[in-house]
Amino acid sequence: MEIESTNDLGIPVSSLRDYHVNGVRGDMRAALERDGAIVVRQLVGESKLSRVRDGLLDDLRRVGWLRGNAGNLQANMLLKCVDPEPRYRRTYRRLIANPDLHDIPHDRSLDKFAALIGIEELFRHPRVVLRVVFPETPPTPPHQDWTTVQGSQEAITVWLPLVNCELDMGPLAVLTGSHLNGERPFIKGSGVGGKVTITNATDIWSSASLKLGDAIVFKSLTVHRALPNRTDSLRLSLDFRIQSLAEPIHCASLLPPMGLKSWEDLYANWTTQTNRYYWRVRHPILDCNEDEIKLGAAQTIDLQKSRVYSALLAELAAIRAAQALQN
Repeated sequence: MEIESTNDLGIPVSSLRDYHVNGVRGDMRAALERDGAIVVRQLVGESKLSRVRDGLLDDLRRVGWLRGNAGNLQANMLLKCVDPEPRYRRTYRRLIANPDLHDIPHDRSLDKFAALIGIEELFRHPRVVLRVVFPETPPTPPHQDWTTVQGSQEAITVWLPLVNCELDMGPLAVLTGSHLNGERPFIKGSGVGGKVTITNATDIWSSASLKLGDAIVFKSLTVHRALPNRTDSLRLSLDFRIQSLAEPIHCASLLPPMGLKSWEDLYANWTTQTNRYYWRVRHPILDCNEDEIKLGAAQTIDLQKSRVYSALLAELAAIRAAQALQN
């Protein structure tokens, strides 16, 4: 395996295999099954992402996170912040409410890609995650999505940079083949649901330089991390999950994005009805126990957990109500 670079953290980085969204079904599916992650070039159209990116950059310029005029990605380090700091959360809530962000997982190219990797009935998770990363902030540590997300181990995460992302900007990096060994031991840590996967200093991580429209896609059990952003620019990316309608999904994956109390909060300023509440009438088998959720809600004294339990129960009730209207 050819080593492409060793970054400032001493992390050896090799190149991920890459394919085009119009590639050959057998090749792409086999590579994803073998390596646990691949690069898909031009998965989403560049013109569509450009409109989304430009809107986000305008918003970031208005709040002062960017320096200079349009086209300049240089971060204003005087306002540097990270999640879960209140300043970050306040801006994040405004950014994530952009309906164009939530339209990206519904691009028809995802249907083509799903067919190429063997997903016959595609389900798109409604929760999307926007990441705005300042330079000189600690990168997301190694983890497996399934450890915190649960649901189907065959679920696929799609990680899309919203700007051209060279290795020095800190794209995603994966341990190829790590999905084949199931859930790995983890320790308590910051971010990633508090569960950091134990890895070795000698591990060789795989990544790639990405253009707008390119994506890294990986399985739910694939160990991955972010590389550090060593530029002077903000790194913008979006990630979301897709899976087969026949596979289970944990009900927490149907909750709104971080920092929002309800889907109604997210939709408050939308002028379109598109992509709202679609999962309430057509979704995979729910992998959750409502009685356990009710018991947890009754017993917890942790305010944050209480809010999550309440949100889960409200969403389950909304799903039942939506399905009753369909019958």
